Amino acid sequence: MFCPNCGKKVFKNDNFCRYCGSSLNDGEQTQYIFEDESPENISDLDTEEEFVLYEVKKHSASLFWAIILIPFFIFYFWTIFLNTYSFFSWIIMFALLGFIIYPAMRFKSDKIIITNKFAHVKIGVVNSEETDIPLNRFNRFEISQGSFGKMFGFGALALLSDSGRIEYGYIEAPEDFQYIIDNPERFVREAMSEDTSVSRY
Repeated sequence: MFCPNCGKKVFKNDNFCRYCGSSLNDGEQTQYIFEDESPENISDLDTEEEFVLYEVKKHSASLFWAIILIPFFIFYFWTIFLNTYSFFSWIIMFALLGFIIYPAMRFKSDKIIITNKFAHVKIGVVNSEETDIPLNRFNRFEISQGSFGKMFGFGALALLSDSGRIEYGYIEAPEDFQYIIDNPERFVREAMSEDTSVSRY
């Protein structure tokens, strides 16, 4: 299973080489190249380069309370804070502002990126926790979904790390990530064979 033009490894269902872009569907040579079986496990997949296959998205529900607090902040700022200037009013204003800004920052900073080799996890803003989990250790993830999560399509993810349990809430489409956890080898095979536009990590 090698490209006839550049010699790099390709997969049976690829129409074009992901490295040089050459067509893989013309001539008898291509038919001969694809006589091998598809890889049976992760170790048989392309090990030279790492490709991004899936990114876990944060659900907009994580911004629910921040959005609810915005009108309260505006009301407090214009009607109370500007008329008092007390130390206590400053504390309340910054507290409200923090409850609005922090979820927005977490929404942008928290990331779980699945490649053909690892799950790259980043959680937090200032002292963020980052870890790389090999695909064959995906049993360290747990998915949970409450009644509201089932209604609006979000769930919570727990990472069982060496330092303890790390919570990653409000993930979008948790059933997709559960599919990856259940059989990461199958997911990588399908993603690498179907997606010819995967990006390098």
